[in-house]
Order: sequence, then structure tokens, then C-alpha cells
Amino acid sequence: MEEKKNTENEEKEEGEREKVVKEEKEKKNTENKEKEKGGREREKVVKEEKEKKNTENKEKENIENKEKERGERRW
Repeated sequence: MEEKKNTENEEKEEGEREKVVKEEKEKKNTENKEKEKGGREREKVVKEEKEKKNTENKEKENIENKEKERGERRW
């Protein structure tokens, strides 16, 4: 009778340990997914900032070229 009770208790404890391990894995997976999402968002922002800067530089270069052309035409 006592062995049966011990076996039941051991099985119960094992089930609880498995449950805890499963919950920890799920928590870690969720954290990793959130990190990945944050990383992708940062990459997107950096990419947008780069594109914006490139556009600004091209516009500035175009303006400088036009001013240069005007200066050459005057002479």
C-alpha cells in the first residue's frame, strides 16, 4: 500500500516537474520571439534612417550641381 502511495507521489512530482520545465521553455521562447521582433524593428528603423539620409544627400548634391551649372553659365 505504501509503495503504491510512493509511486503515485513520484508520478505526481514528475508530472509537476515536466509542467514547470514546459512553462520555462514556453517563457524562454516568448522572450526570444520578442527579442527577434525588437531586432527587426530596430533594423527597419535603421534602414529607413539610412534611406532618408541617402535621399537628403542626393537632393543636396542635385542642388549643388544646379548651382554649379548656373555659375558656369554666367561666365
